[in-house]
Amino acid sequence: MKFSKIRVQDEPARLEWWRRKLLTDKDIVILSMVDIVTFERKTVRVNSIDMPYQVVKSKFLKIDAETFRYALDKLKESGIGRSVGNEKNYIITVLYNASDTIDFHFRAMVNHDMYGDGLAERGIKIQ
Repeated sequence: MKFSKIRVQDEPARLEWWRRKLLTDKDIVILSMVDIVTFERKTVRVNSIDMPYQVVKSKFLKIDAETFRYALDKLKESGIGRSVGNEKNYIITVLYNASDTIDFHFRAMVNHDMYGDGLAERGIKIQ
């Protein structure tokens, strides 16, 4: 039986490959949230700015199911795992900003449906 030598420097890449094969995008986002909420530190990098840990933790604890789904959709739209320098920081930034942007997102969708290419395009007039 032949054994191949495993180089220590190859281990992070091998672990990353297995992580990608076994975990879904949702799992990766949840693990990022758990990491932030569980392990206290001085600051957390959000949008390239070091934010106080307690502020970020507080925002993460306020994320509800709808906001989580919105953040997950935004991550999938942008192609999580593709062409992002630091995936974990990107996930943290999207989660942190999700609660601030979700209302704007749905308001824009309603406005689009009612006024732009929505009801007006189908001949429905709103008085």
